[in-house]
Amino acid sequence: MEDLTRYFMGEPLGNLTINGWKWLWGMPSRSSETVKTSDDLIFEEITRSLAEMRSKLDEIQGIVERVRLVSQEIQHQYHLKCKRHQELIEISLESNRQGNILAARSAMAQSIQLKRVLSELKERSEVSQGMSIYIQKIYVQKTADLELLEIDLKMSKTQREVNDSIGIYRSPDLIILQEKLEKVRTEIENRYHQIQVEIQLSYSSNCELGNPLNNDDIDAQIEQRKNIENRAKN
Repeated sequence: MEDLTRYFMGEPLGNLTINGWKWLWGMPSRSSETVKTSDDLIFEEITRSLAEMRSKLDEIQGIVERVRLVSQEIQHQYHLKCKRHQELIEISLESNRQGNILAARSAMAQSIQLKRVLSELKERSEVSQGMSIYIQKIYVQKTADLELLEIDLKMSKTQREVNDSIGIYRSPDLIILQEKLEKVRTEIENRYHQIQVEIQLSYSSNCELGNPLNNDDIDAQIEQRKNIENRAKN
C-alpha cells in the first residue's frame, strides 16, 4: 500500500501522506529509522581497526610458538650430535690402539667436522632462545596497549549512551582515541616487520666447514685426544 501510494502521488508527497496516516494511527513512520551518525561510523572504524590489530598480535604470538619449537629442535639436534661427536672420538682412539690408522683417521676427521657444526648449532640455539624472549616481550607490551584501547572504546560508547539518555548531545572526544589507536597500530606493524627481518637474519647460516683436513692435522688431533684421555685416567 505504501509503495502504491508513492507510485501514484510521487515520492515527496507520497511520503508526507503516508507519514500523516501513521501519525494519526500512532504508527512509526519510515523517517524514524535509525540513521548512522558520524560518531557511529567512527566507532565502527575503531572497532574494525582494533580487530585487525588483535589479528596481527595473534600472528606475533604464533611466531613466538614457532620460534620456541625451532629452539627445541636445535637443542635436540645439538645433544644428538654431541653424543655422536664423543662416539667418533672413542672409535678413533680405539682404532688407533688396534693399529688401524685409516679407521682412526676417518673417525677423527668426522669428529672434527662435526665439532664445527656443533659450534654453529650452539650459536643458533642461543640466538633462537633470545629471539623467543624478545618476541614474547613485544607481544605482552602491545597486547597491554591494545587492551587499554579496547577499554577506552567501551568508555567512549558508555559516555555517549549516558549523554543521549539525559539529553546532552555532546559526543565523546573520539579524535584522541583515534590518535592513540593509530600510534599503537603503527608500532605493532613496525614491530611485526622488524621481527620478520630479524628472524631471517638470525637463521641465516654462518657455518663454514673450513679447508679439507690433511693427515698431519688429523694425527695431531688423535694424539691430543690420547693425551687428554691419559691425563683423565691418571
